[in-house]
Amino acid sequence: MALSEELLNVLELTRKEVLYHPNGELILPLRRIIWKTFGAFEIKEKYRASSTIGLKRRLKLATMCVEKVMNIWNEAFPNDKRPMRCLEIANKYVTGKTNYESIWNEMSHFVTDLDNKGGEERYYLAVTVGRAAISVLNVAIKDESILVYGNDSRLDSDYDAYDWDTSFCVAIAYSGSGPWENTNIEKRREFWLWYINEAVPEAYMAFAD
Repeated sequence: MALSEELLNVLELTRKEVLYHPNGELILPLRRIIWKTFGAFEIKEKYRASSTIGLKRRLKLATMCVEKVMNIWNEAFPNDKRPMRCLEIANKYVTGKTNYESIWNEMSHFVTDLDNKGGEERYYLAVTVGRAAISVLNVAIKDESILVYGNDSRLDSDYDAYDWDTSFCVAIAYSGSGPWENTNIEKRREFWLWYINEAVPEAYMAFAD
């Protein structure tokens, strides 16, 4: 299976944007364009999404992002495997091996723990990885909510931190700072080029139309 012509064009556009962006950033409107090329989304009752091909590709992409920075979490909390558990449960959910209630019954304490740890600066990047892992669960349940309910022109800075998508959280963790800090620019650019050149094609090709 080959990448669609539409996606190839989008990848060329976004690659140029990252290379020339002063902060090495892939802005949210461009990420939304990528997600749209993955396929349709379908919302059922109670804001839960159907497991379309598009959702499965977007979930794969989000999962790959968290896996790329899992070492940051493991260095801070070597005995806490809950981020990896999030990824496993997300996959079980979209394949029908677990349900919505079991996800949140198991992970609710994780969200609280992240909030408690988030106040300590030394854990900021690791906690950001944890939040990214929680975001993967949200993709499994609701698809990319910013894609479904957001506005095409809004930027990451227009959203509360709790609403940031997985890739944006991971970019912060990978680079060591947010784009508003104007630091670690080449590291941020490195992540987004990996996202465009490797992660997006692999996630798209993982599921045939």
